[in-house]
Amino acid sequence: MRFKRFFEPNEAIKFPEITYSFYPVYAKLYDIPYQTVPLKDDFSIDVEGMCESIGGVIFPNPNAPTGIALNLNEVESIIKRNPNQVIIIDEAYVDFGADTAVPLTKKYPNVLITRTLSKSHALAGIRLGYAIGSSELIEGLERIKNSFNSYTINRITLAGAEAAMKDDIYYDQTLNQIIETREWTKQELEHLEFEVIPSQTNFLFVKPTKITAKELYETLKQQEIYIRFFENLEDYLRISIGSEDDMKTFVNEVTNIINSIKV
Repeated sequence: MRFKRFFEPNEAIKFPEITYSFYPVYAKLYDIPYQTVPLKDDFSIDVEGMCESIGGVIFPNPNAPTGIALNLNEVESIIKRNPNQVIIIDEAYVDFGADTAVPLTKKYPNVLITRTLSKSHALAGIRLGYAIGSSELIEGLERIKNSFNSYTINRITLAGAEAAMKDDIYYDQTLNQIIETREWTKQELEHLEFEVIPSQTNFLFVKPTKITAKELYETLKQQEIYIRFFENLEDYLRISIGSEDDMKTFVNEVTNIINSIKV
């Protein structure tokens, strides 16, 4: 049996061409037409391309895997030029240096902000996220959550989340340490002549110049150091920021690999 579609072919939702891989997967799963918007040459989201959508807009800010964030004026421009569509802004990484669009939810009832405790609170294992938006949008989520939500929330999850949200001192210390370690790693890779995209997340998006991205990925994997390689972005790698010791080990190993290359 084929379910009736809720979108007409010309009512495509818009999202960036390079972003979370599950966007097109879910769109295809639920038979929702979509239009991908290519990133600009600097890997930032094309604000102009995200406007005038018929079916709605969704994008992460900062984006993944690039780590680049739009400023609030750019975000608001997308909202203003999609006045009758739902705009979903995924702020999974916003705490690492970007500006949140939460204040815009009071001004624009069609804006929904999604957040997670998986990143800045380091609680990926409890699978807890939340949304911020108008009462109408939240009501829509409430209607389907009990039958649709694949990660139901139990008491242990709620207790852990509440404790994490209240512990501002530990949160700030950890967050600042990750940002400092990210910037240190960026500088070290630039010394090795990597092209490093400015990041506002807990990872770096980089292009090695003295070795191919795939070769570096494979070589590090042999040393049990794991980074992300994307077939559709074959020149670039995504490097998650770990502890200070983790990143020193990573940089030392990369330096050894670069130095071992015969000129």
